[in-house]
Amino acid sequence: MPAKEYNEVKMRGILPSEGMNPIPVTESAPLTSIQVEPKPNATPIPVGKIPDGGTQIAKYAFAVNNTVNIHTVTAGKILYLNALILSCYTAQPASFIGYMTVHDELDNLQYYFFLFRCPGDGCVNGSLGFPFPLEIPEGWRINVLSNAALSYSTGFIHGYEL
Repeated sequence: MPAKEYNEVKMRGILPSEGMNPIPVTESAPLTSIQVEPKPNATPIPVGKIPDGGTQIAKYAFAVNNTVNIHTVTAGKILYLNALILSCYTAQPASFIGYMTVHDELDNLQYYFFLFRCPGDGCVNGSLGFPFPLEIPEGWRINVLSNAALSYSTGFIHGYEL
C-alpha cells in the first residue's frame, strides 16, 4: 500500500510516516520539543554542548623530527574526544612518517589514530570525528610525531574532560 501524498504547502506540523498520524501544530499549541524516552538504565550521552562540570579541550601540537605531547588527560578525569586532525608536510625529496598516537600512563602504545607515509615534497591530511565521544582515561596522552628533518606534523584534538 503506497504512502499517502500530503500537500506539503498546506501542511503544518511534522510530516508523518506511513501508518502514522501527523502531530498537529497550531498557534495555541506550538511544537516546542519532541521527547524521546531513553532506554532503561541508560546514561545520558551529552550531545551539542559540554556537560556541567566539563572542561573543553581544544589543543594542537607541532612536531619536526621528534615526538610532541598534544595533551595528557588530567588526573581524576576522562577525556571525551570528539574530533582530531593530523596534517603532514615535507619540504625534502624523501618521504617521511607522521603519526598521532595514544599512550597509557606507563608509556605503552595503546593505538594509532593516524600513521601517514608522506611523499617527498608533499602533503597528507586526515581527520576523524566520533559520533559518540571516544573515552581516554586519566594519565593517558595523545602525541604527534614526525620522523625526519624538514618534515612537519601538526595534530589537533577537540573534546572535553569530565
